[in-house]
Amino acid sequence: MSVKFFGQFLIEQGEVDAQHLRQAIEWMSTQNVDLGTLAVRHGLLTPEDTRRVHREQRRQDAPFGEIAVQLGLLAPAQVEQLLREQEKCRVRLGEALVKLGHLSEGKLGTLLDAFKTDQSAYDVSTTEMLPSSLKDSEIAAVSLDLVKKLSARLAGVVVKMAPAPSCALTGESAFNASVKIRGAQSLGLAMAADLDLAKKLGGAATAYLGKTPSRELVEDALGEFLNVVAGNAIALLERKGAHCELDPPRLGQLPQGGHCFDLVTSAGRGVLVLSK
Repeated sequence: MSVKFFGQFLIEQGEVDAQHLRQAIEWMSTQNVDLGTLAVRHGLLTPEDTRRVHREQRRQDAPFGEIAVQLGLLAPAQVEQLLREQEKCRVRLGEALVKLGHLSEGKLGTLLDAFKTDQSAYDVSTTEMLPSSLKDSEIAAVSLDLVKKLSARLAGVVVKMAPAPSCALTGESAFNASVKIRGAQSLGLAMAADLDLAKKLGGAATAYLGKTPSRELVEDALGEFLNVVAGNAIALLERKGAHCELDPPRLGQLPQGGHCFDLVTSAGRGVLVLSK
């Protein structure tokens, strides 16, 4: 048993194949839109307004609508209306597979229950995932949580994670970066990611990488994503009076030692490493 998405579970159970899954995901992408896109469609924001909100999201841990209100771009009532419309139109994977005829509606509920049972061991908080040596580390728990939040908010990447016995993602296919937080609370934060995931996360934290960026550019962008995660973690702690500083990212080889977490994402595979 391992951490997985519902689509992977359905393939393993022989209910759908990879082509069915791709078709469903492609159709979902035409139905499910982010809040910024919806606001632009209604003439409430310009594309530059949405980019401004996304830039601010790199600096603070807050949803798109909350930041848009802070910046004076949207009123709270407008955000509420957009959120209601977004939820009303949202299509889940199971619903998409039924709509396209790849899965019977009668089996969907049973399969969802089976999937929840299969994944129950991984349905825990970030604090519960931490090993005993990091249980009391607030910055470790915050950083784990921010990796998931910022992956979704900045890059549209859904991340699931689970403790791993080793950092299995190695070799030429892995892009590596790490940062070090020092001060009242210290933490090493490192990531190895395949090309798809590294480009998605790195591209969201920096300028567009292009179709064929060099390894150096990809790792530099991945390091910037970790910078954003660590910077937000530090900001949260400093509000409580704990001062920390951030070293520049290191690229290439992952640091020795640490606690590994498998990252199963909607964009690729990765490994996160936390160390004191």
